[in-house]
Amino acid sequence: MLCEGRGAVASRVVLATLAAGNGTHFSTCSVAAEAARCLAAEATWTDARVLAWVLMPDRWQGLVQIAGDAELSRVVEQAKDRVARQLRQSHPRLGNPWAAGFHEHALRRKDDVLRAAHHVLMTPVRAGLAGRLRDYPYWDAAWL
Repeated sequence: MLCEGRGAVASRVVLATLAAGNGTHFSTCSVAAEAARCLAAEATWTDARVLAWVLMPDRWQGLVQIAGDAELSRVVEQAKDRVARQLRQSHPRLGNPWAAGFHEHALRRKDDVLRAAHHVLMTPVRAGLAGRLRDYPYWDAAWL
C-alpha cells in the first residue's frame, strides 16, 4: 500500500520500502555505497531506529521502529531528503534518487519482526545478487 501521510503508533515496527526514482539509481557501486552509509547513519532517522535493512539496485527495504508519537511519513520523508541531499552533493547528475511516497506494512507481533528481518535480509540472495547474505555489501541488522 502506498503511504501518503499515515501516523504511527508509539514504538511501532514497520516494514518500509522506498523505491528508487528510476529503478536503477543504486546499481552503481559508488552511489550504492554512499546511499548505504547515509541510510545506516542514526542521524538520518530522526525519531526512529532501523532494526534491519537492505539496499537493492531498485529500492531500500528496512524494519523501522518509530519512537514516541512520531509520524511515519515524516520520519521516512526526512530520511529520503537527507540521503538525496548527500547523494546530490557527490553525484550532481543523479537527480532525485527516490520515487514519490513509500510502501509500509506494520508488524503486529515480536515474532513477526524476526521473520520480517530474515525476509528483508535475504532479498539479495533471492534476487541472485549474492550466493550468501554476507557476500552482499549493502545491508545491516541491529542483532548482528
